[in-house]
Amino acid sequence: MDVGLITVLMFGLMLLLLAVGLPVAFVLGGTAVFFAIFAWGPDAMNILVLNANSAMSATVLVAVPLFVFMAYMLQEAGIADDLYGAMHIWMGPLNGGLAAGTILASTIVAAMSGISTTGVILMGVIGLPSMLLRKYDKGIAMGSIMAGGALGSLIPPSILMIVYALLSGVSVGKLFLACVLPGLILSTFFITFILVRCYFNPSIGPALPAEERYNFFEKLRSIRGLVIPILLVIAVLGSIFGGFATPTEAAGVGAFGTILSTAFHRKLTWKNLKAANLRTLKTVVMVMWVVYAAGCFTSIYQGLGVTALVKDGWKHLHSASGLF
Repeated sequence: MDVGLITVLMFGLMLLLLAVGLPVAFVLGGTAVFFAIFAWGPDAMNILVLNANSAMSATVLVAVPLFVFMAYMLQEAGIADDLYGAMHIWMGPLNGGLAAGTILASTIVAAMSGISTTGVILMGVIGLPSMLLRKYDKGIAMGSIMAGGALGSLIPPSILMIVYALLSGVSVGKLFLACVLPGLILSTFFITFILVRCYFNPSIGPALPAEERYNFFEKLRSIRGLVIPILLVIAVLGSIFGGFATPTEAAGVGAFGTILSTAFHRKLTWKNLKAANLRTLKTVVMVMWVVYAAGCFTSIYQGLGVTALVKDGWKHLHSASGLF
């Protein structure tokens, strides 16, 4: 069968199953199994076993549970409460300041946790009631939370980037370094859009009334809520970009730092530790199934001749570009 037709059928089936609502892991794995048996028969199932062995032996994936554990321990420790409190105090007097502060807080949370759900959950619990109480437009309030949460997939230490690095064979450290600037630019664009829109239409993002504003000394005291998050970000990303640690080692440093931060906030209890570990286990199991299924999909797609298709397409594109 023609490789181009196989490409259309594989991705068409994958999109159809996603539209039906099946989990991503089953969509990728099921599509891979179907086309492997269709192309090579039952013997192709050996590919799945080999991919499982490859996925389980990838040392870079050790960083995944550590970063996920960081995210959930931060949530249990209440560090995000202090972080959002500082943003509330400093940016509240601006039109749209609470929404812009939500984006800024989500940016810092993304640099500490590496997963999108952490920022969405934390800001949804902390920031949304605060914005709605002050008559913020629901679109601006929810949009700032969802946009800020999306930064967790881009800003290091992104779990998604670790998975992509494993599947593509790219260095995790280089991928992290390449994502920092785009992530910060995107965060800046979000904040700028909110502030500009609320400046011209204050009713959708009113500033805090005068009686709720804080004096300069109270603002300085609120900076204490930023110290621990910033130190964690420096410890994790600084050790990677400075060449002192691999992403896996940096994840260990971050997890240990999070435990110390939780103890500092007097939240290091067996209950919180158990809750964080159970949620970490659930998330990591989901991630590993996606990694395994994506590896099967990629291997079978390559085995069907996609490499030649891509090379031929690139040659034709290069030849066409030489005409201009």
